[in-house]
Amino acid sequence: MKLLPAGHPLVLPLLTLLSAELHEARARVRMFGLRWSPASHLAWHLLRQGGMAASRNNPYRIALTIRQLARLTGFSPRTVQKYLAVFRREGVVGREDQTLWVKDPARLRQYLESFA
Repeated sequence: MKLLPAGHPLVLPLLTLLSAELHEARARVRMFGLRWSPASHLAWHLLRQGGMAASRNNPYRIALTIRQLARLTGFSPRTVQKYLAVFRREGVVGREDQTLWVKDPARLRQYLESFA
């Protein structure tokens, strides 16, 4: 096995990717350890949909229906709507032209960090 030298241009992107993968793995361990509330579980899935925009705390659009989010999370559509309503009241998400927007990924991430 050959290691990359410290100054190689791929070192930083590779470490960034590995760090993100480790963070995601830790989140999955917490999620499957049943230590997350339904709001945290939904927040995790919404942040995953945002990819780079979420990691940079930029607003982004979720291209999923309530029904699709329900299937993704394992919740009923009614439960998804209930927690989205909580997020909406707190200004974390919004709807525009029948599209769900995550307005404040940093605040959404707080749902995860409270269960770290």
